Amino acid sequence: MLSTSEGFRVLDAVGRRLTGIAFEGPKPGHVVRHADRTVLFTDGTGQVTSFDPHDLAKGRPATSTYTSASPHHGVAVEPEDGRPVSTLGTEEKRTGLIVLDGDRKEITRNEQCPGVHGEATAKDEVVAVGCEDGVLVHKDGRITKAKSPTAYGRIGNRAGSDLSPVVLGDFKKDEDAELERPRQASLINTTTGRTNLLDLGTGYTFRSLARGPHGEGLVLGTDGRIHVIDPEAGRVTGTIPVIGAWQEPLNWQRPYPALFVRDRTAYVTAPATGQVVEVRHEEHVLLAGDQAVDGGEPAGDTDGGTDRLRVGGQVVLAGMQVAGVGGEQRGKDLHGGGPAGAVGTEQCEDGSGRDVRVDAVEDALLTVRPAQTHGGDRGR
Repeated sequence: MLSTSEGFRVLDAVGRRLTGIAFEGPKPGHVVRHADRTVLFTDGTGQVTSFDPHDLAKGRPATSTYTSASPHHGVAVEPEDGRPVSTLGTEEKRTGLIVLDGDRKEITRNEQCPGVHGEATAKDEVVAVGCEDGVLVHKDGRITKAKSPTAYGRIGNRAGSDLSPVVLGDFKKDEDAELERPRQASLINTTTGRTNLLDLGTGYTFRSLARGPHGEGLVLGTDGRIHVIDPEAGRVTGTIPVIGAWQEPLNWQRPYPALFVRDRTAYVTAPATGQVVEVRHEEHVLLAGDQAVDGGEPAGDTDGGTDRLRVGGQVVLAGMQVAGVGGEQRGKDLHGGGPAGAVGTEQCEDGSGRDVRVDAVEDALLTVRPAQTHGGDRGR
C-alpha cells in the first residue's frame, strides 16, 4: 500500500507495478494489518476504511467505513472481535482512544493520552497506542494507562506480537530536542501495566522496531546490527550484523535504513548501497566446516540444550541466514545453489569492507552470509 497525494494506492510487489486499485482521500496516513483485515486511516478526512486483503487479488475489495469525529493524524485497528479501536483528536491536538461496537457505536473512550500516535497488538488481542507520557492499553473492553517512567516519555512507535504480552516501543525523553536519537527502548507489559526501559548501547529510529517469529523483540541499531531482545526478561540476548553503521538524518523523510519482518524473514533496507538485506530463519542449517554443538557442548552430547552453530571458534544460534538483495539479483539461500561462507565481509556505507562478527544469540539458530552489493546510490 502506497501513500500518494491522491490517496492510498495498491502496489503489486511481486509484479513490481502499481495496480489500478486506489482508496482516494487527502493525507493518507497509517495502514494497519491485523486479524486478516487491513485498515486505512485518511488523516485529511478522518475516514477509516477496512477490508479483507485477500480480496485484492480479485480487484477492489468490499469495504466498511466510518468517519472520526474530527480529521487528525490517526490510526485504527480492527481486532478479531470486529470492534474497532481508533484514535481521537483534531488537526491541532491528539488526545486519546475510542472503542466502537460492530455498528460503530461508542463503547468506551480514554482521552488521557497527549500526542496519541500509532498502535500495536499484543497477546490476547490487547491493543496499545502511544502517548507522550506512556501508553494506553485496551484489554477486555477496558482502557488503562501504562505510565512512562519519566514525566515526559514519548512512546510513539511500538511493535507487538500475538505470542507476547510485552510490547516493544521506542522512548524519547527530551521534549525540546529538534531531533532526539534515542538509545533506550521501552518494554510495556500489558498484563502488569508496567513500563521498563532497556539500554541498547546504540541509537535507532522509529523504523527500527519489529518482532521475530517467536515473539522476540528486534531493533535495528545505528551500529548496523539487529539487536535481539527477550521481552519478558528485558534484556538483549545477542546481535546480528547486517549493514554498516549509519545515522538518522535531520530530515526524517530522507531515505535511511529500516527493518521489516514478514513471517520468518526480516528485511533491512540499506539506501546507501541500494540494497535490501534478508535475514531468513532456517531449520538446522550447517555449512561445510561448521560444527554443530548442543547446549554449548560438542555434538554428540545429549543434554537437551539448544542446538547451536560454532563459527570461527564462536558458538552462535543457528536457523537464520543473512543474504543481500540488490537490483535484479537475489542472494541464494543455503538450500539452493552454491555454498556460502558462515562469516564474510559486510559492505559499509562508505563502500569499505569489514569483517562480520556474530554474537551469541539465544533461542534461535543463526547462519550469517555476506551481504552482496550490486550497485546503487551510496549517497543520501
